[in-house]
Amino acid sequence: MRVGVGSFICSPFKSVRKQEQILTNLNLEDTYRVFLSGIGGRTVDKLMQFDLAKLHVLQPNVEVLEIGLNDLCDIRSDPETVGSTIITLIDRLRVEFSVDWVVVCQTLRRKNQPYPEYNSAVSSLNSWLKNTLSTKEHATFWRHRGLARPSLNIFDVDGIHLNRCGEQLLFRSY
Repeated sequence: MRVGVGSFICSPFKSVRKQEQILTNLNLEDTYRVFLSGIGGRTVDKLMQFDLAKLHVLQPNVEVLEIGLNDLCDIRSDPETVGSTIITLIDRLRVEFSVDWVVVCQTLRRKNQPYPEYNSAVSSLNSWLKNTLSTKEHATFWRHRGLARPSLNIFDVDGIHLNRCGEQLLFRSY
């Protein structure tokens, strides 16, 4: 089985063997082939426009999406509209690329918000996706354990990207 994981929010790992193994295959080397892909700053629309062609080559059975953060950075964005665009992406993955299952991961809050209502918009998007995906076949909403309201400092100095602790929590939550 092939698993594609797209649009990561982590800073680059330091060169440590265990972390490289996690980053390479999420410790699933004996079970699945894992492909990690992502370009910083992508919105769902840009992902659909520029990044889907690689799926013809990779042909994943399962696609895990870490998306929505950059879409919500625009203060004019609406969580329901972002969510609807994610649903459109799921439908395209199923129809055009024969992906068997799509997992949409919880959008993470930020310590350094681009505008005061950003984290509220993140919560609204997560609620909307959880409710909508509960009725959708072949798709699941995934909540990252320990990352919704973390007790540890999980952010890098920029308050946006995850630090090493946050990265480890993220990868362990899959």
